[in-house]
Amino acid sequence: MQTELMAKASHDALVDAEPKIRPFVLTRSATAGAMRYAASSWSGDNVTSWDSMKGANALALNAGVSLLQVHSIVFIHVL
Repeated sequence: MQTELMAKASHDALVDAEPKIRPFVLTRSATAGAMRYAASSWSGDNVTSWDSMKGANALALNAGVSLLQVHSIVFIHVL
């Protein structure tokens, strides 16, 4: 419920600021209900490793099954 309310608060603030422009809300965590207000979910920064990629792919596939329309994965390379 918290993720849905955070997405709604971001959506409503953007609509109040620019009522003629459709808002695009990117949220770090989301449930299927949050997709009423947020168009995307982001997994956060993942360290570039096989274990991290395996987990991120599983997360993205589950997001798709849960009807999250857009899901983003970011990998960072640590030297």
